Amino acid sequence: MKERLEDYKKQLSRLNEEQTIERNLYLKGLAEGKIQGPTTGLPTIDKPWLKYHRQDAIRENMPLMTIYDYLYESNKNNLLNTALEYFLGKISYLKLFINIEKVAKSISALGVTKDDIVTLCMPSVPETIYTIYALNKMGIVVNLIDPRYSEDMIKELLNEVKSKYLITIDASADKIKQIEKETSLEKIIYVSPFDSLPLIPKFIAKSKSEEPKVGSEWISWNEFIKHQKDYQREEYKPNKTKVIVHTGGTTGKPKGVKLSDDNINSIVFQYKNGAIELRKKQSFLDLIPPFAAYGICSSIHMPLSLGMKTILIPKFNPKEFDSLLLKHKPTHVLGVPSFWEQLSKNPNMQNKDLSFLQSPGAGGDAFTETQENSINEFLKNRNCKSKVIKGYGMSEVSSSACTCTDNSNELTSVGIPLLKTTIGIFDPETGQELPYDTEGEICITGPSVMVGYYENKELESKTIKLHNDGLKWVHTNDLGYMNKNGVLYFTGRIKRMIVRYDGFKIYPSSIEKVIEHTEGIDSVAVVKAHSDLGNIAKAFMVLEHSVKNSDEVLNKVLNNCKQSLAERSIPEEFEFIDELPKTDLGKIDYKALENIKHKLLKK
Repeated sequence: MKERLEDYKKQLSRLNEEQTIERNLYLKGLAEGKIQGPTTGLPTIDKPWLKYHRQDAIRENMPLMTIYDYLYESNKNNLLNTALEYFLGKISYLKLFINIEKVAKSISALGVTKDDIVTLCMPSVPETIYTIYALNKMGIVVNLIDPRYSEDMIKELLNEVKSKYLITIDASADKIKQIEKETSLEKIIYVSPFDSLPLIPKFIAKSKSEEPKVGSEWISWNEFIKHQKDYQREEYKPNKTKVIVHTGGTTGKPKGVKLSDDNINSIVFQYKNGAIELRKKQSFLDLIPPFAAYGICSSIHMPLSLGMKTILIPKFNPKEFDSLLLKHKPTHVLGVPSFWEQLSKNPNMQNKDLSFLQSPGAGGDAFTETQENSINEFLKNRNCKSKVIKGYGMSEVSSSACTCTDNSNELTSVGIPLLKTTIGIFDPETGQELPYDTEGEICITGPSVMVGYYENKELESKTIKLHNDGLKWVHTNDLGYMNKNGVLYFTGRIKRMIVRYDGFKIYPSSIEKVIEHTEGIDSVAVVKAHSDLGNIAKAFMVLEHSVKNSDEVLNKVLNNCKQSLAERSIPEEFEFIDELPKTDLGKIDYKALENIKHKLLKK
């Protein structure tokens, strides 16, 4: 039976695009019960999630063009509407395209060629947007790195791609000065966050700031933009690397992820043809920095290519989430679960109206059942018609692979695969696809799968694997399962699995689910700790604010663990802390927890 299914998968991989579309329409009818026929019990063949996608959307073909051309073709009749809102200024789509052209000519005047990789070490400011699209129009690869990285990390990522040209925010000038002589840099352009402000606020802000003291290799943005030279546009080429983003790097050096025009455009195309209403003149609050895949793909290219007003926040502080929402009243916003959790507990949000918010999006981390229920109740009580819209993805699939919709937003799920994306659950040891409701490794294939890692073929071969169906699949190292409706549930990360000193495998997420249901527990994270015997599990717990007696709560936690978990899955150590540490992107920092050494509450 397994061999027959594998042969069938190979036959499916040989279908052309039109044949695939016709088959998907058949599968949609099958999932809806409108057509009678057999199913295989394997999600990647049955694709039950197609019942949630529109028939006309399934018939749509992917765009074959550069990201600049997709932006232009989507907005050539939308030129007078606002593209970017930055502090007190508004930049129309017409002005956006004019500025992109100016930057392209300035890059040409600088002497940059198509063989160069230009590095941007920038936050979300208009100059970042102009430069990304200008370089794309010219066929030049852009390398996006986080300006918050250390000097050594910035140096390493510059040298990795042998960048001769760097565009950076002026606040990072001191860092760059320390390492520039140890790189291939020939020219460094520094940008002030005030450069794109309207004239009077710009004058006031500039008068209170100081120009960085730099050498002859440095040039200010305003000086850079004065020099113009014609250039030759590059036409679209399939599967060509155009953007390099970097993974989080919480467990080592960030990996360079190579993305093509097709990868990035596929995210826009699939959301445009999804169930969430995304259209021109709506507004999008951009909180995710541009150097992350979620930033450039989902928070910059998507809203702009859909004709929305994108509100740029160059330095986001999660504590200001409430004021930003109430000030800008965006139609859409994408954040991480911790943003929404803090918002729902914020006393400033009492009696506030959130009816303007159509899609409160969350990705990058998981909600607990308690958190999700609480946030949904919070949104409902403030007139938001949508529940929190969860999604799942990673840099290696250009940010997003699946999302919830109104009719596929089950509690603690992360939604259904995007229109042209296929998700399957595979046994991490045998590589065999698993049936519905069976936990295994989440694997993804589709148009958003990265070109590869930058000069890291060894790791690339471990992440992107050619299956027997002839398709390239990203192995996520994440655990999950899919139900018969095609809804995906993320259950944990394989790399978080703890191999106990006696060889027993412990999955932290299953322990966390038990502990978080204990009365008095606000949040919990289970990580690997060390004892005289070897690896053990340790639970860090945050109490609800109203709790006075932690000993009583600990006893309840122990009782729940004994009732619901195998004996060897019960953590050896417990500890209460004031709050769980977070990364810069708002995710739980498990590495930081592993390094904490405090008093222990033994079981």
